[in-house]
Amino acid sequence: MNQLSIDFVHALENNPESQAHLDSNREKFNGKCLQVLSWLREGKHLTVLWAANNGVSSLPRRIKDCRSRGIIIHDRWENGVKVYFMKKDC
Repeated sequence: MNQLSIDFVHALENNPESQAHLDSNREKFNGKCLQVLSWLREGKHLTVLWAANNGVSSLPRRIKDCRSRGIIIHDRWENGVKVYFMKKDC
């Protein structure tokens, strides 16, 4: 199975305009989830600012999408900033 065929992204939004945006950008958002997972598997610790500077502007949403598919992603607060990471045994 091609990894790009995995649908990480949530199915429903709470209004028609947001749903249309989601539907028209689903492939892009799935790609962003794959990018986030790649970084995490490399051992990177991600922040919203770091992710935005590297092409992922909605890191918490992509993290939520991955978690909803059963992927274990940890987080903690460091100096007032949320940091996302994966433990080596995951």
